[in-house]
Amino acid sequence: MTLYKVHEDAANYQSMTLDIDDFLDLLDPHIGEAAAMQLGKKNISVKACWEPLDLGYYHNEGTVSLADISIWRSGVLLMNQKAFRALEGILAPFGEILPCELHGNPAYFFNCLNLKPSDAAQIQYRMHKDIFADVESIVFSDDESDDIFKHENEISFEMFCSKQLVDVVKQADLKGLAFTENLAASVPV
Repeated sequence: MTLYKVHEDAANYQSMTLDIDDFLDLLDPHIGEAAAMQLGKKNISVKACWEPLDLGYYHNEGTVSLADISIWRSGVLLMNQKAFRALEGILAPFGEILPCELHGNPAYFFNCLNLKPSDAAQIQYRMHKDIFADVESIVFSDDESDDIFKHENEISFEMFCSKQLVDVVKQADLKGLAFTENLAASVPV
């Protein structure tokens, strides 16, 4: 199965964001501030304590177009109504989709809960003496079939997806994400 690395397309679109203080105020009493700050890495469900948050846009330099979907922190996607309608069925089995609001309209917070163990991939690192400098290559098992998942290595914490998810994003003409078949790429090319 062909896999893709998920990137934010911040060069072309303004990114959806939410106020970190509102986010921490909501989650701190339930899971603690440290866990909330690393929600994706901690792989914690927050559905039981969730209340809708207000989303907005961050103006990435040189952009005017608004994203339909954005990466917010590791393992979280923010979506407008258009993105939610297109992706709900493909994302729902792999995490929780929670309500938000974007300029008075429905929006959504996708907390990916599909964290692969570190040994799920074969990783080659570029080393600088005894320090991990960069991921040179990353290869997942040929039978990997999940439509979206997270994976942590010695350098980074990233999201990956299937060709099916990429195709749905393209067919729905969703703006804000970029995908690379080079799973080690640090930026979309």
